[in-house]
Amino acid sequence: MVIVQSAPADVKGDSPLGLAGSGEPYSDLTTCASLAADNIDYHDCSHGTHVAGIAAGRKSSYVSPSSLQGVAPDAELISAQVFSYDKANLKASTFTGDIQAVLDAVLSATTPDTNNPYVVNMSLGGGIYSEDCGTSLSTVISSLTSRGVPVVVSTGNGRSHNGIGWPACVPYTIKVSSVFNDTNGTDLAEFANIGDPARYTGPILLTPGGGGGTSVSSADRASTTATKQLQGTSQATPHTAGVYAAIKAAVPGISVADATAWIVTTGSIPVTVDTQTYRRIRIPNF
Repeated sequence: MVIVQSAPADVKGDSPLGLAGSGEPYSDLTTCASLAADNIDYHDCSHGTHVAGIAAGRKSSYVSPSSLQGVAPDAELISAQVFSYDKANLKASTFTGDIQAVLDAVLSATTPDTNNPYVVNMSLGGGIYSEDCGTSLSTVISSLTSRGVPVVVSTGNGRSHNGIGWPACVPYTIKVSSVFNDTNGTDLAEFANIGDPARYTGPILLTPGGGGGTSVSSADRASTTATKQLQGTSQATPHTAGVYAAIKAAVPGISVADATAWIVTTGSIPVTVDTQTYRRIRIPNF
């Protein structure tokens, strides 16, 4: 599984693909704490660690609670850093070119008409788009999808019910919004973006990301056993990416369309938001 959200290796946060240690968190804790102060995504430089744990964390007796585990614990993780950090202005930013480079790298590792065992998770984005958005990422995302690689993207935390963030709005992405992480998991999080599914190419799915006083527990950067509670569509997205990874493991070579069709027909329940019906992922007991 490719987690396109990690932590920086140098003073600006830039980490060329394949550089040793490129997944290490940004080392300036003061900057990290300042970035976290007013950001629903809690960009305190443990964001990528938290997201990765939800997707593929493995339970351990050294972690409390010992039952805490990610959705696809047998998946292998590839960390790809796309954030750059402006220490002077306390700003963490992504550049389209960096995201493009990661997606191109994944595409270069695949082959048409074969089993390509990858899922891309992007817990990032911005802006509000009420329909499909054209972008330079469109071609590579379409190509990855055609090779059986789901590109799973958070819809964003702008509180909009009329649009979703970029790059979730790019055609063929799997768009993920957040519901409360409670026993029902059927209430849309107050911060979550969502839009009319008929206006986008690719599904809008719901999974737990917190909201309404709930949050999601996963790994923290503080130590190898530390955990923390966070909320956001960033936390919902790796739940979905983990499900796609599990489906691909169970049915090697399955197309993105067929995996999505299984989720919609069997691996989810209907949830109504405003006047629209969406699918909230819930895997049946086998």
